[in-house]
Amino acid sequence: MPLRAVVFDFDGVIVDSEPLHFRALHDALAPDGVRITEDEYWSTYLAYDDREAIRLAFERHGESAAPERLAAAANRKVQAFARLIPEIPVFPGARELVRALAESRVPLAIASGARHAEIEAILAAIGLRQTIKSDKGPSFKLPAAAVMGTFGGDSVEEVRSSIGRKVQSIFKARSLRGTFFVVASADWACAGEAL
Repeated sequence: MPLRAVVFDFDGVIVDSEPLHFRALHDALAPDGVRITEDEYWSTYLAYDDREAIRLAFERHGESAAPERLAAAANRKVQAFARLIPEIPVFPGARELVRALAESRVPLAIASGARHAEIEAILAAIGLRQTIKSDKGPSFKLPAAAVMGTFGGDSVEEVRSSIGRKVQSIFKARSLRGTFFVVASADWACAGEAL
């Protein structure tokens, strides 16, 4: 069955940017007197976008979350993360897999809750910007939030089935046609559409 497309999650599959997101958020909050720990980041803020994580950090640390204060901290976070992009580690084999799929003319895409501009900058920094792109521009995005999450199961097959049900519901909700596959290992998963 030839592949029609492959959709990758980004962080945790291609790159490991979360430790750098922690550092950027930590540095962005510091001028407001909010000091978050790494444990706090992983247990509390990881699942949120920048603005919500900042709002929640202010709230948890007894600080005012006025809109202009949130905006300033969010801007500092974006700038701090941009400075860290050259340090982002790529998972072993990720570049090679993406390039091999591209050389086989398999359309590639990324499903992520990350900011589009950050993904673009990271792809450029790791040499994959011309490999993974969308002709439809930044508005073309699989609703990753509906796919990502913790999937229970006692085996890779159970996890694969759980992810498959999520992807299938996205296809149905968007009236997409086709057959999809889910590849899962003990550490990662990706979904794609098969002919």
